[in-house]
This record gives sequence, C-alpha cells and structure tokens, in this order.
Amino acid sequence: MAAQISEGTREYLAEVLGDDADLLKQAWHLRINQQVPEAMRILARVQIERGWEQLSIDKIKSASSLGAQRGEQESLLSALLLKASIFRATGQEHLSSTLLRRVYDFQRQEKEISNFRLLFELGLDAWSREEFTSALDWFLMAEACAIGLFDQTIAAANLLWCLEALDLPRLTQEEQLADKLKLLSNKFAPNYLAHLAEQWLAYQIRKSFYEDLVVLKSPALSGQPEYLTFYFSSLPYAKNGSVKLPEKWNSAGLWQGSYRMRTIYGLWSPLDKKNVRVGDAIDRLYLWVWRWMHDQSISLEKIYWTLDSILERIDLSEQSKENLLLFRNACSWLNVFNPKEPRLRTILPKLQSISSHRYQVLQSELCLILSLSEESDSKEVSSMLGFDIFRKIYKESVESNNQKMCVLPELVRHLNDCRSFKNEQAEIKIDLALSKITSQGSIKPVCSPRMCEILQQLETNLSVQFEDLSFSSDEKRSIYNTLARLRKLLGPEVIKVRGGEITRGSSWPRIQILYSQHVSDKKDPARASALALGSTSLSKPHLQIKAAQALLKTPFERRDIQKIFRISKASACRILKDWTDSGQLTKSGKTKQSKYMWANKGNRKK
Repeated sequence: MAAQISEGTREYLAEVLGDDADLLKQAWHLRINQQVPEAMRILARVQIERGWEQLSIDKIKSASSLGAQRGEQESLLSALLLKASIFRATGQEHLSSTLLRRVYDFQRQEKEISNFRLLFELGLDAWSREEFTSALDWFLMAEACAIGLFDQTIAAANLLWCLEALDLPRLTQEEQLADKLKLLSNKFAPNYLAHLAEQWLAYQIRKSFYEDLVVLKSPALSGQPEYLTFYFSSLPYAKNGSVKLPEKWNSAGLWQGSYRMRTIYGLWSPLDKKNVRVGDAIDRLYLWVWRWMHDQSISLEKIYWTLDSILERIDLSEQSKENLLLFRNACSWLNVFNPKEPRLRTILPKLQSISSHRYQVLQSELCLILSLSEESDSKEVSSMLGFDIFRKIYKESVESNNQKMCVLPELVRHLNDCRSFKNEQAEIKIDLALSKITSQGSIKPVCSPRMCEILQQLETNLSVQFEDLSFSSDEKRSIYNTLARLRKLLGPEVIKVRGGEITRGSSWPRIQILYSQHVSDKKDPARASALALGSTSLSKPHLQIKAAQALLKTPFERRDIQKIFRISKASACRILKDWTDSGQLTKSGKTKQSKYMWANKGNRKK
C-alpha cells in the first residue's frame, strides 16, 4: 500500500508547485523546507510506484550497465541523494556522508560530476561536519552547475553562510543574494521560499547583534530566527532583550533543535556530552557563563561539563570565526574567576590571537575582560569599550560594592574579594563561623568544617596530631580524605603527613582567620555575640564560660565544645576538666559516654 500523504500537504504542494509536479520534485521541496517526515512519505511512494525495492548505489550501477534510459538514471540519482539528505536531517550524519561519497566516486568514474544536487549535498555534508573551507569549494562548484533561479539562489545563500563562517569579505555576495531573493519572491509563492527566507533572516539577526548589539525582532518567527532571538535576548548585556520564553517551544525543523532548546532553558542531559556539534556546545558555554555571572541561574558544574564536551572534540582549524570568538570570550571570563584552572591554561593561549573587526561586540567584550584582569586606567578603558553596557559593567566592577544592583553581581563579588586579598596580603581566608575557605583567585569558597579545623590548628600550633582533631573518632580514612581535598585545593606542598601527625609544608600560605556572623544567627543576636565572644577569646576562661553557657544546652558532650570553639580533642578535655574542677560543671558517665551539665549557682566553687 502506498505511503499516505496528508491532505494539508497535498494542498500545500498544489499551491506551491502545481498539480502536475513530479513526485521527486515535491519530495525535494519538502526536504529543503525542513518538512522531513512528509518528504520521507513521498520518497517511499516513489519507490513503490517505480519498483525500487531498495535504494542504493548498486541500483544505479545496475541501471547503468543495463543501458537504462538517462531519465531513469537521473531519477535514481535524485532519489538516492534525497535519501542521503534525509539521513543527515534525522541525525544519521555518518550514513549520509558514506552514501554521498559512494555516489560521488561512481559519478566520477562515469565522468559525470556536474550534477548540481550532488555537489550541493556534498557542500551541506561538509558544513554539517564544520568543514567550512571544503563546504565553500563544493558550493562554488554547485553554483557553476546551477541552471534555474532557485538553484542559483540556494547556492549563493550557502556561499554567503560559508563566507560568514570563515570571516571573509561578503558584502558583494550579500547584495547579490538580496537581489536573487527579490526576483524569487516575485516569481514564486511565499511558501516556496520558507526555509531560505528563515536562513536569510537568521543571517540578518546575527549581523545586527554582532555589529550593533541590537536584537532584531519579527512578529512571526520560527526555526533558526526564533532560536537566535531567544538566544541573544537571554544574554544580560543585550539591547532589546528580556524576551519571555514560552513554556513549551516547538523545536521541530530546527537543526540540533532539542539540544538548542535545552541551552535556552538551562537544562543539561547526559547525552549532551556526546551527541552534539562543537559549535552548538560553544553557543551553550558562552550563554551559560553570562547567565551564571548575572544571576547564577546556571550552575558552574553545568558550565564545566559543557567545557569538557568541547575540549574532547574541538579542532580549532575547523571552527567558524563566530564560534572561535565566543569560545575565546567564554574561556577568558572563566579565567578571570579561576586563573589556575589547568583546562583554561591549556586552551587560552591558542585562542588569544584570534580577532575580527566584523564582530565588534565580541571584540569590545574582550577589551572589557582584559581591563578587569589587569590594572588599567578607567578613562582609557572607557574609550576602548565601544558599547555603553560594557562601560557600565566595567564601572560597577571597579567601584560598586552593591552586588544586587549590578549587571554581573558574581563578577563584582569576585573582584571585591580579590582586592580584599590584595589589601590584606592574605592568600587564604578561613571563616570559622561559616566553615568556609576562600583562596585567592578561586571562583567560590569551599565549605568544610574539618578542613577549617585543620588549617586553624596548623596556623596556631605548626602541627597537629590525628587524635587532637574533633573528628578523630571517625575512621582514619575520613581524615586522609579531608587532607587529600586540602592538597587539591591549596597544592601538594601546603601540608605534610607522617604517621598520625600533620605538619605545615614548605609552601604554607598566608592565612587570615575570620569570625563572621552566620546567617542563622541573625535572628538571634545573643547567640551571634556569644559565638564571636568565645571564638575570639579562647585564651580567656571567663569569656569561654560565658560563650558556652549561651550556646550550649545541657546535657552536652565534649564534641559539642570542640564544634563551638573549633578546638582539638585535647584542648576540649582540658577546658572541661578545669570547669568541672572549679564547680562550673557536673559530670556523669565515663569516657565516651560522659555528659556535662551546668551546676547551680549555689553549688559553684568560687
């Protein structure tokens, strides 16, 4: 039974191509306009009507050896090329490339390589693999073989996209394509040019954004123009931005549509690490870095997962200039926050020499990044930045302390921390109340009470025994795990371990110990002041007792004292013994089961 074609498709094809159009021509028209399922149905119908049980290169060879009519051979070739095109559209790029190469080899043996459709499909195949120079060669040959106005126009259009990707002069090609599109619009129905019109609008959207920082908008957007509008509007620095994303977005007909949809909505799938073009992954990295700096709506984990997926497969020589500039700027931003990241230190030197005067927004953004990374005169920087929004970001990053009112709060916070480190000549800050460790140049603090305790003990005593740690009752494995995390954070030479003793290493950093107010303590000022009192005055017994009485509910254990004052087991035992001997505490139980209670005032020794 022949494959069924919907009534709507029949009416559409009759309107656009006429009632007597060849079935293969109908299928090609649908494929070009991204209506892949309908194109597949018509191709299946052609195979059934003509008795082609299986479409393969062997079918063409057999027809050629049997002396079939030229029209029959051309129809077979057209159907085979359509099959390869559908393979590519459905994500089977390897099958498409293999089939196209076999067809090309056969046609070259027959000395018939002037087929427009074959050369054009080879160009699209190279484009999908991001081999833009090769694609440019194929499209040039296809344009030379094009006969009708439509074939000439789609060849000229793809030549323009290649010139854009390679950052070559394209003004003349752009004007020629505009003239051809105008002629086509007068000759054919609007639906005939649907996909080509989308691509032309997408090109204008990219050009407007990268040259003037303006997001073009149209009342009826679909496909790639719709995606680009959402993408550019999602960037915090975009003019005419802040487009509200729909709850449901139909990405059908858009190349890599599901991946791009997840990019816009900030979603990550495990499949995204493999099944993706590098160019689309770079688009995602750039957008997500900006959104993280703006409101942290994207996590750093997702950003570095995306970076890893790029580094695993990127070949810089095969990327478009747009992709290279976006990748350069995204990595440069991450380098501002974490200059010691080895992945960035490997790739950034290869990207620093890349530039283009046609992408003024991205070049101006790089000037902003470099100005924030180095000591620069603010007046000189303002003259270098070509757009007001970048001047505003620079001014806020240099002067503002109010992170909530900034375009990029995360950037302001980080730069303020860096200036604080520089002014206080500290390399590591330890906030005991919040259990946070912040190292100079780090993206975000590390929260770990155990790591804080070890660093505090070493800063005070030069060395510490395992048994003196508050968590020494745990397995030794947990202590070694904590030490391994410390070495990864600060470097292998910061601490040394021998037996059950931890000592300072050869590159011990300058440490500043802070006692900030915990978020949960803001509702309880008495608790906050007691915590600060006890933490800052551990050498004064009467202050220790006041702090402990305010913070501890009886009965309590030795571990509770350790946690409050961030002290070792031995120090906690000594304090408890002093308080018990002085009558401040009463003790019940022995060894690990010991419990302590505050004594009544009348029973305390003077």
